[in-house]
Amino acid sequence: IAVNLLQSCRYSDGIDSPWGQLLTTPKKLTLASKGGTIADEIAELHAVDRRDHSFLRSLGLLKAPDFPHFDCRDHIRVIQSMGNGDRLYVCGTNAHNPKDWVINANLTHLSRNIFVHGIGMGIAKCPYDPTDNSTAVWVEHGNPGNLPGLYSEPNFVGSSDIGDFVLFFFETAVEYINFGKSVYSRVARICKKDTGGRNILTQNWVTYLKARLNCSIPGEFPFYFSE
Repeated sequence: IAVNLLQSCRYSDGIDSPWGQLLTTPKKLTLASKGGTIADEIAELHAVDRRDHSFLRSLGLLKAPDFPHFDCRDHIRVIQSMGNGDRLYVCGTNAHNPKDWVINANLTHLSRNIFVHGIGMGIAKCPYDPTDNSTAVWVEHGNPGNLPGLYSEPNFVGSSDIGDFVLFFFETAVEYINFGKSVYSRVARICKKDTGGRNILTQNWVTYLKARLNCSIPGEFPFYFSE
């Protein structure tokens, strides 16, 4: 990670993961796990004055002059363990221009001779907006890339890696759009090896299934706890 660019921020998600929270400061990257916290001092860091717009703009961290400072920071939204746990995938908002990295699990840089394909551009891997909800699961093989969005204003609350499948939750319902949008609790499933269909279906998942979660008070006209 270009640790000298990290700003003070907090990371938290609702996923049942050993990495529950992240705290970054100009001199320390702290991961809070279920069993405690791990902190690693990182040497040779350079403090960044958030008011120095020319410096931030030269680094690509300031994309619009009217952005508030909150948006101009690199909010880390995704941390996933890779392989046998010796590496971490990290992705941040990077001032509405998402950027990702792969680092060693001990919070050090990878060797210069190690190249990880597809790393550097974090678009579609974490949100542009630091206030948007998101979820992530790292899949080692068969994960299709560059697929179009399947949801209408999704509001993700979690995801799970179970066997050959990935499960994720929540989206905005569009079935009753004529009566106004309503948020339904849902679960969706895709196969990890889904690489899309053939011919005109090459940009579509072929194993995608979804169902509404029945969270309601039973009766002749059930009362659903939407959202």
